[in-house]
Amino acid sequence: MRSLCLATIALLVTGCFNATQPETGVDAGGPAEGCGRPCTNPPAARCASATTLESYSAQGRCVENGCGYSVVTTECARSCSNGRCDDSCAGVFCDRPPASRCDDSSHLRVFAAGPCVAGACAYASSVVACDCVEGGCIQNRCIGKTCASPPPNECLSTSALKMYTSPGACDPADGGCSYASTAITCTNGCLNGACVADPCAGLTCQNAPAATCLSTTVLRTFATPGACSAGQCAYAHRDAPCDSGDTGKICINGACQLPSPLCTASTCPAGCCAGDVCIGHQNQGDSVCGDGAATCGGCGQGTHCVHGVCALGDGGVGDGGLGGGG
Repeated sequence: MRSLCLATIALLVTGCFNATQPETGVDAGGPAEGCGRPCTNPPAARCASATTLESYSAQGRCVENGCGYSVVTTECARSCSNGRCDDSCAGVFCDRPPASRCDDSSHLRVFAAGPCVAGACAYASSVVACDCVEGGCIQNRCIGKTCASPPPNECLSTSALKMYTSPGACDPADGGCSYASTAITCTNGCLNGACVADPCAGLTCQNAPAATCLSTTVLRTFATPGACSAGQCAYAHRDAPCDSGDTGKICINGACQLPSPLCTASTCPAGCCAGDVCIGHQNQGDSVCGDGAATCGGCGQGTHCVHGVCALGDGGVGDGGLGGGG
């Protein structure tokens, strides 16, 4: 074993290497037949590895009728290729690997310093599993966190509502929650962060008013179902005469029927008698007034019919005309 030191003046770099010289090498020209010629044809140098060069001494010696050459093993400063140490990496220092980068949101690729090969740096990389943001691993602040508290809904206008959905999305960087929102139109208006409920919801409008006598000859009936508007039911009505077809019927207590044969105190306790017809209080007026099956009469000037009695002042009951009573 001997130590050799090479000086490369052009690069102003001095390199040292160890050379091992075995006793014999391989003659590239074959046996020298008793060494009748000089031993000056050594084998070509070769790369024993990516950084190790094996070469042979220029001058051999005759060994057993053949030429033998000493083997020189050189550790190249950078790399070995094509049977020589590659000096294209002289002055190249591969100590500035690329910056780490995110392969995706959960994997970070990290580069390490590497060797120079044929003048270029080769950097190895490894992958680290983590929450990756902008080329670095971050602490995931969303672990164990549930975004289930969205902001309260709010009215954008008198007829539009902004609604937030839940669950929301968590930002691993700071643990903050964000919630998606949608805007909807409120048919009945928006108030205090909610659409005003339909006032007609649940109303079927099946309770029409009872039939009523407009007069002793006209009956008003109401149709079902009615129609709801702003929470109120309205019912269409129909007015029909009771005596159509000369049936002799009159309107009594909300129904077309034949008149009672007699009007007595027992059959007309809360009304007056107009012949055989009992006129109840609800169908009396200032021109037809009376009680206790008395004969119906009119109220004088300045008086009004109140529950079958003519009273002074405004009794609140108008002239209803004749009608059936009970």
